[in-house]
Amino acid sequence: MYKATHEFSIGVGYSSISYQPKKVIEYADNKSFWLDDIHYDQINLPITYKYHIKKNKFSIYPTIGCEMNLTINNKYSFLENSNQETTTLPIDKIIGNSEYSASLYAKKEYYEGVADGGNTSDNISLNALVGFGVSKNLNKDFILYIEPYYQYTFFNNKFGPNHDKINSLKFKIGIQKFLNR
Repeated sequence: MYKATHEFSIGVGYSSISYQPKKVIEYADNKSFWLDDIHYDQINLPITYKYHIKKNKFSIYPTIGCEMNLTINNKYSFLENSNQETTTLPIDKIIGNSEYSASLYAKKEYYEGVADGGNTSDNISLNALVGFGVSKNLNKDFILYIEPYYQYTFFNNKFGPNHDKINSLKFKIGIQKFLNR
């Protein structure tokens, strides 16, 4: 016999996001350089709704929700090629350095995460979530679950030097504890 139930949940999570932006090479004093890596560490606050269809100890469910993200740390890495040698440059070698002042990279804004003194408003993003999951009751208080979902960024305020919107496919696996059952 199948039994349907509704579930609302809130949580706290952590994400570490690293990616390589589109390579745009610039030149200064016989050197070429480009933004090679962008890295964000975020605290996530998801709110989700799940509609469980249960049979015995198993459940399948679609899930929808939204998630607020607060970026706590931003890191930007540049690569520089000079005389056939490639070296990593920290962002402070590009910003405020007269050698690179004419570059487009030097004119962009690179926001610091809140842990590094950045403004909260510059480090918030909101995402829509949609996915599905499978869970198994381990006992009356604990459930094991697997949940892939798609995350779509619909709001961010000046997020990164390229105003990126990071949409992603994520995969959660874990154990859930019920507090009042």
